[in-house]
Amino acid sequence: MKPNVVFGNILDQPVDVIVNSWNRNIIPWWLLIPQGVSGAIKKQAGLQPFVEVGRMGAIPLGEARETSSGKLDYQSIIHVAGINMCWFATEYSVRRSVESAMEIINAKT
Repeated sequence: MKPNVVFGNILDQPVDVIVNSWNRNIIPWWLLIPQGVSGAIKKQAGLQPFVEVGRMGAIPLGEARETSSGKLDYQSIIHVAGINMCWFATEYSVRRSVESAMEIINAKT
């Protein structure tokens, strides 16, 4: 699979799956106020995908987890743990997050 970079609102893209940069589930999801992309996804998808990912427990840095898409018309949402304990994304965490998301997508095809 070859990634295709597009510009614009992620929620307006005609794709099967979207990827959400998420925390590592160290802090319970219900204590966080999703902002940016996560906030936009939560606003349109509803709570269900975030409840699902929260129940999955701690996500190792660079790993990915798949949930339903809630009220969105996508097949699923892939949440990647790209933020380290200091709330920064590193080259390693971004690279591993992309690889982990691609592994989930490739397993579906």
